[in-house]
Amino acid sequence: MVRLLGLETGGPVVWAPDDRMQLLVAESPQEMEAFLEARRAQGYGARMSAGYCWRWSPEPKPGDPLPPDVVIGDWARPWNLRGDRSVSGAPPAALWATDPAGFGQVGCVYTAQGFEYDWSGVIIGPDLLWRGDRWTTNRTASKDRY
Repeated sequence: MVRLLGLETGGPVVWAPDDRMQLLVAESPQEMEAFLEARRAQGYGARMSAGYCWRWSPEPKPGDPLPPDVVIGDWARPWNLRGDRSVSGAPPAALWATDPAGFGQVGCVYTAQGFEYDWSGVIIGPDLLWRGDRWTTNRTASKDRY
């Protein structure tokens, strides 16, 4: 990863695909979500995650919907919950990756480890940019307060 981001010399390592992993690029979050939903219909686990490029609203009161904070064009989804309790049908943070009710929420980088499910969709936001021949970061696009 450090070579991919240009933090060490040598450039990115060429990935040799095998039958154990696939790397696909979606043109939109709608396309990615539909792909992941199709994998779930086949019995696989799937989730979407993103970096903190969108604000994270406070958790709603019980019964209120989760706020759709991650907005890309006309597509919008809520973040996963932060706390230890279920709210409005969404699982608590510790169960987001394994509870079926976690699909449809975007996992944060702290919640989404990716070992709990088979298919992982990653939304690249405005904090990670391709410029010329390399990736660069835009720290001002991050809404992470840590």
